[in-house]
Amino acid sequence: MRTAVLAVLAAVLVVTGCAGAIATGAADRGYRSTDGRSEAQARADAAISGEINRLLVRDHSIPAMDIRVATYHGRVTLSGRVPDRRTAERALSLAASVPGVQAVVDRLWVD
Repeated sequence: MRTAVLAVLAAVLVVTGCAGAIATGAADRGYRSTDGRSEAQARADAAISGEINRLLVRDHSIPAMDIRVATYHGRVTLSGRVPDRRTAERALSLAASVPGVQAVVDRLWVD
């Protein structure tokens, strides 16, 4: 059970980009913006993406590993494959429920 939980946590970190930030030192004040965001904004966006990924993983009706979450200035884009439109709507609704989300862009497709 513990191994499964650790595997899911590792996958969420990779999907949100947090693992790369930790590995490269960005989480330790080494942040260099390449997209115009301040360190604070990049952290806020990463927190939003992380919370959305957490919600997606916890909802067993959603194939969370097939959905990419990207956040830029509070604007969230969900992209990837879902089994049906109802699942897409559920994922979009979860994303919109996270504090700090300004808008949700639907780039999900039904497989």
